[in-house]
Amino acid sequence: MKARWSVTSACVALASLVALSQAIAGGLCFEAPVDYAARLNPSSVATGNINGDGKPDLVVANFGSDSISVFLNNGDGTYGAQVQYRVGDGPAWVAIADLDNDGDMDLAVANQLGGTVSVLKNNGAGTFAPAFNYLANADPRAVVAADLDADADIDLAVTNGNLARISVLKNSGAGTFASPVQTPVGNNPRGAFAADMDGDGAIDIIVADSSGGDIVLLTNQGNGSFALFHAVFHVESGPVAVCAADLNEDGALDMVSANAAANSISILLNVNPGMFTPATHKPVGTAPYSVVARDFDWDSHPDIVCANRVSGSISAIQNLLHGNFATAVTFPASTDAMSLAAADVDGDGDLDLATANNGAGSASVLLNCSPPCDCSEQGNTAADAVLDVQDILYEIEYIFQNGPQPPIDATCPHVDRGDVDCNGIDNVFDVLRMIETTFQNGPAYCNPCLCVPYPGNCP
Repeated sequence: MKARWSVTSACVALASLVALSQAIAGGLCFEAPVDYAARLNPSSVATGNINGDGKPDLVVANFGSDSISVFLNNGDGTYGAQVQYRVGDGPAWVAIADLDNDGDMDLAVANQLGGTVSVLKNNGAGTFAPAFNYLANADPRAVVAADLDADADIDLAVTNGNLARISVLKNSGAGTFASPVQTPVGNNPRGAFAADMDGDGAIDIIVADSSGGDIVLLTNQGNGSFALFHAVFHVESGPVAVCAADLNEDGALDMVSANAAANSISILLNVNPGMFTPATHKPVGTAPYSVVARDFDWDSHPDIVCANRVSGSISAIQNLLHGNFATAVTFPASTDAMSLAAADVDGDGDLDLATANNGAGSASVLLNCSPPCDCSEQGNTAADAVLDVQDILYEIEYIFQNGPQPPIDATCPHVDRGDVDCNGIDNVFDVLRMIETTFQNGPAYCNPCLCVPYPGNCP
C-alpha cells in the first residue's frame, strides 16, 4: 500500500504561508461596523437573550452617564433604539446571567466610582426592575457571574483594581447577594474570567493584573472561597482583559490576555491542572482592551479576537490547530472600541462581534463575513462536480496504482478531498467509506474542517 505523508503535517508546514497571505481563500473576515447610539463613554458590552425571543440582544455600560443601554435585536441582526436604566456611579463592566433562577436573563454592573454592583432583575419581557446596589468594596473594575459555591445559583465576583483584591458576593438563591468577601490578588486586578481551569469541577477565576504584567489564577476551594496563594503567570505589560478556551484540542482550558501597554495578546497553554506553558505573544493593534476566544470560522476550534482601543480596530487571529495561530489580521472598528463580545446576531450560524466604543458614545455590530468552504467537494476526487463511482475509482487508482493525487479543494486549499475519514492519510478505509456513502446510504463525509487546519470554514 502506498504510504502518504500526513495532511495535518503538510498543513502545519504551510501555516506560515497562511499567516502571511490573506489572498488565500478563506480566513477570518468582519464587515465594517454598524453603530448604535448609546450614552456617555460606553465601557463594556455584553450579549444575551434578554427578551426570550432566542436572538442575542446587547447591553452596554455607560461609564460617563451612570446608566446602561439595552438594545433589543430586531431578529435580523439589526437593533432597535436603546432603552436606558440608571445604575451606580461610573459603571465599568456589565454581565448577563439568570441571577434569580426564573429562566430569564438579569444584569450585574460593576460601578467603579461608586464601589457597588448594581443588580437589575428582568421583568420577563426584556425590561428591567430598578437597580439594587450592593456594596462591592473600592474600585470595582470587572464583574463575572458564575456558580462559585456549587449551589446551583449564580454568584458574583468583582475585581477591585486599586484595592488589589477580588470581592465575592454569594447569591442567596433568590437573586439577592451577601456582603462581599475579599481575597488579595496581584497589584491592580482589572479584567476577569470565570471557568474551571484545573479540571476539578469548581469554577476558578483568572484575573489580568495590569500593574504586575501577569495573569493570576485563583483556585476555587470548592465552596466559593479561593486559595490565598495564587498561581501567577507573566505575560507582557499592561494586561487588562483575559479569557479562556481550549485552544489546542487537548480538553483543557488555555488562557489569553490582552496587553494594552504592549500592543499584544499572550497565549498560555494548559499542560497540567493549573500549570501553563510560558506565554507566547502575538502583536495586534494599539492598546487591546478586550479579548474573546471563540470559533469564528466554523472549524470547531477557538480563534482569538481583540478590540484595540487606541487604533479603533479589531485584530483577528485564526487558530491553525495544535496551538498554532496565524498572524493577526486587522479590521476597522469604531472610534475608541474598548469592549468586545461575540454572538450570532444575524442568525446565519456564525459568530459576529459587538463593541462598546468609549469615545464615540456608541455600540457597534461587525458581522462575520468569513467565506465558507464548499463542503460538497469533499470526496469529489475526480473533480467532476458530482459524487459517484468515478470518485471511488480515482481514489483506488491513486492509492494502489500510483495514479494522480486527488486535487485539493479549490476554496479550501488545505483540504484533501480523498481523506474522507479524516485520519490524515488516503487508504483503503477511505475507499470503503466512499463505497458505503455512495451505495449504502452511509454517513456523509463532507466536514473536513474537523480534521485539518486551513484558512476557511464549513457550514
